[in-house]
Amino acid sequence: AGRPSEPIHLIYGSESPLDGKQVLRQLSFAKKYKLPVHNLSFLGSRLEDEHNEGNVEDSGSRAEVKLKTKAKDESKSFYRSLAKKLKRISSIQELAFSNMPQIGNHELSLLSPFFHHNDTLRSLDLSGLSFSGEGVSSIQELLKNNRNLEVLSLGGNVCLG
Repeated sequence: AGRPSEPIHLIYGSESPLDGKQVLRQLSFAKKYKLPVHNLSFLGSRLEDEHNEGNVEDSGSRAEVKLKTKAKDESKSFYRSLAKKLKRISSIQELAFSNMPQIGNHELSLLSPFFHHNDTLRSLDLSGLSFSGEGVSSIQELLKNNRNLEVLSLGGNVCLG
């Protein structure tokens, strides 16, 4: 029999745009080969499409509006897919979405299925995002279901006041 696998720590920074499909592939690989993922951190990250959206000049042309709409749809799809992947990985102990102001109430609601089913998370960092009290309701299930949570960081959310 093989020895137990070392836990995986997936940490993404702000150095370059985040390839959401690559993140999802890495999580699928970990699940397929039963590799424990203990830490998943997005630290100031921006999805490639969100990055490109910011580079589009705002002249109001149909092509530019279409590109912005597509980027927002792909961003929503990423968070929804990420929640599905995370639900299937029972080893997550630390999760961070830090300094990502593009994450607001809607993105947190897309992650809600993960929060609802997780009981292994010890640390959740949601600092520097853009959600309000409505977004906090998305993580309430985590607080109800997870008795292992030791750290919850919500600082720097401009919408919380």
